[in-house]
Amino acid sequence: MSYITYGLDNKAIEKLKQGENVLFLSYGKVTPEKGGDTRVAFTPIFGNTAWINNVPSQILGFLCDPAHPVFASFPKDGYSNFQWKDLAVSCNAMIMDDFSHNFRPLIYVIDDWCKNRKPGVLFEGKVGQGNLMACGMDLDTNLTNRLSTAQFKQSLLEYMASDKFKPQNEVDM
Repeated sequence: MSYITYGLDNKAIEKLKQGENVLFLSYGKVTPEKGGDTRVAFTPIFGNTAWINNVPSQILGFLCDPAHPVFASFPKDGYSNFQWKDLAVSCNAMIMDDFSHNFRPLIYVIDDWCKNRKPGVLFEGKVGQGNLMACGMDLDTNLTNRLSTAQFKQSLLEYMASDKFKPQNEVDM
């Protein structure tokens, strides 16, 4: 069983120090400078944000490794298809430019070509003795009508409960 939190508070940090698994659901908590003001959408942008005034930066789709065990119970092709729509429209990108060059999120989002940052919406990391999974997608709201979101959450929780959840990269709090 994983501890689920909506903020990296003292309890979450203590759980990580004790070697437990923590799922941090960061939807709505990402600061603007770390991607919270970046519009994540299912459909690509129309036009070029460099030419149109006051158009916010927007994400152009998702990429993932379909062979990764986090997606074992979720239909995937490695790129955005219709099962990603509900996940995309209730989502915050997390800009990971400060992470090491070799660090790869589990779900990349393709950034606006004017910015070319390293955004992701799902990543895992070793924090102290524990394992952290950070997710920028809303995995709680109206799941009876967002079936692909419910299935994604199920796949994520199954992965975190398995012996396959062993992040290799150290992540600094």
